[in-house]
Amino acid sequence: MDATSVVVVVFFLYAIFSSLGGTPSSTPSSAPAFPSKAETGIVVAEDVLTTMGDLPNPDYSADLDVDDTKQRIKTFILGYARKPDPEQAEAISTAIMKYSAQSNVNPRLLTALIARESRFNPNVVSSSGAKGLGQMLSSTAKGMGVDDPFNIDQNVMGTAKYFRYLLDKKKKKKGQVPLAIGSYNEGPNAISRDGLYKGHTLDYAKDILAVYNKI
Repeated sequence: MDATSVVVVVFFLYAIFSSLGGTPSSTPSSAPAFPSKAETGIVVAEDVLTTMGDLPNPDYSADLDVDDTKQRIKTFILGYARKPDPEQAEAISTAIMKYSAQSNVNPRLLTALIARESRFNPNVVSSSGAKGLGQMLSSTAKGMGVDDPFNIDQNVMGTAKYFRYLLDKKKKKKGQVPLAIGSYNEGPNAISRDGLYKGHTLDYAKDILAVYNKI
């Protein structure tokens, strides 16, 4: 084969490879990566466990020192509330101890939930219309038997009942406590549908468990 023929063959082969998307030595570009969980602002609910350390027992303890626990809760309320009121702190701590026992909820965990929701202000109303200590929506309050969500006793009763309901829904799942807390923030079915937390809900759960550890 003469030199002219060699050039023609090389040119022909180059044209074929170019039409296929590159020369023989070219490397195909990588496929675009799916966004990471961090980029989407979503984390797997069970992953919360790795950031929480020791989690509280979700249930009320029969051998709990009631007087000591109530005093610790009352002291915490007075130190955490924006406008400390000794009479109000007494009423809230009494209601927490009463209804945590009734609904079988850890009283310190219930206290931490209320602290995060309302900072112990029984009269607060959110932009979405949630009311009182446990920030209950009207539909939720009605379902829990609460007629007046601004009443300390009724609101704590409803909050304890609702949180127990969420704990029971997650009873057989790994991470029962953070899953129930997340459900309190997003809704009873939001997390069970896809097993994911939104980023802000992860922060919400962390806040509550951090408060629990201070009581």
